[in-house]
Amino acid sequence: MAIRLHFSNKLERLAEELAAAVDFEYTRQKNIFEKSLVIAPNANLTKWLQLTLAKTFSLVMNIDFQYLEKGLWSLLRELHPEKEKPQLLDKNLSQMRLLYELQQLNGDEDDFAPFHQYLLAPGMEKGSDYDRKLWQLSDRLAILFQEYEFNRPEMLEKWRLHDISSHDVTDVMELCQQKLYLRVRELQKKYSELTGKSFLSMPEYAETRFSSQENLIPKSRFAHFFALSQISRFHLKLIGWLGNFYEIFIYTLNPCQEFWEEIKTPGEKQWMKKKSSEKFVITPEEEEQGELFSIPGDNELLSLWGKPGRESIRMLCQLTDYDFIPCFSERPPRFDGRTGGEHQSATGNLGGLFDDRTGGEHQSATGNLGG
Repeated sequence: MAIRLHFSNKLERLAEELAAAVDFEYTRQKNIFEKSLVIAPNANLTKWLQLTLAKTFSLVMNIDFQYLEKGLWSLLRELHPEKEKPQLLDKNLSQMRLLYELQQLNGDEDDFAPFHQYLLAPGMEKGSDYDRKLWQLSDRLAILFQEYEFNRPEMLEKWRLHDISSHDVTDVMELCQQKLYLRVRELQKKYSELTGKSFLSMPEYAETRFSSQENLIPKSRFAHFFALSQISRFHLKLIGWLGNFYEIFIYTLNPCQEFWEEIKTPGEKQWMKKKSSEKFVITPEEEEQGELFSIPGDNELLSLWGKPGRESIRMLCQLTDYDFIPCFSERPPRFDGRTGGEHQSATGNLGGLFDDRTGGEHQSATGNLGG
């Protein structure tokens, strides 16, 4: 199993690479009814991709388009050996549980004072806008708790271990969130005991898979991630782990064919001007984190792309140890059907990817693609 990373400055070129990979996937499938999995970030891009593939092949079918969360969850579930598989504790379900717990709060609980101040009118009475505020607060907290799981798992671990208290926390809001978080987890535990149904968030489910891999068997299946940008470190770690069991293809926009992690944003450059070059020393840790400083010849357009853009490129490159397939184009690509010019070059690139894996079989497969 492996991860293959495609970079391009045009979505059309990435779509060609996807079309070639999907076509090749069909030649390897033992079950012709098995769907190809394509994970896209939103509905608009999914529709554009469907129309583009239809224009390329004239007819497109048996492709399962999913969003990131559900797509990753389906890949994890396929690796689950047990018959009784957990259900996804998504943002909507988390909000319902938060809504219930917020309704149970008593006005005399000091730990939840920030919530009371927002929800209740003076005199700790429910105002006419109480229901609206309750819904808005539960929605916001559901988003925050999900972001904490994706980006700040070490903080949640401290919360679960009761490693903070009102005596050593200066941030009252953090203590307030911790108390509510623990109550929701207790509610979730009771619900599972009463119903026999298991609900897990994506990080919780992934952790169970990471910790017990002895019964997991690699799947002869492809998973395509199209045009995802600035996803969390958790999701990247999960994709990297799934690369041990699936053939993973990642198609990502990159504005520059050259390596550009070291280019700085205008704000970073302005900050650097205030520092003395003799006093400022770049440490190995800073180099490892990508926090490098301005060098002569920086491209101003790329610097405006900002830190999030180049950090995303860096983290994606780390998945493949900086081994990626460049698919950059200097002119608008065209779709001439399955044998048209640009698509032939796409299949040619794909042939290079699999030469070291499939040998002679691959030559006939790419022949079918090209002919």
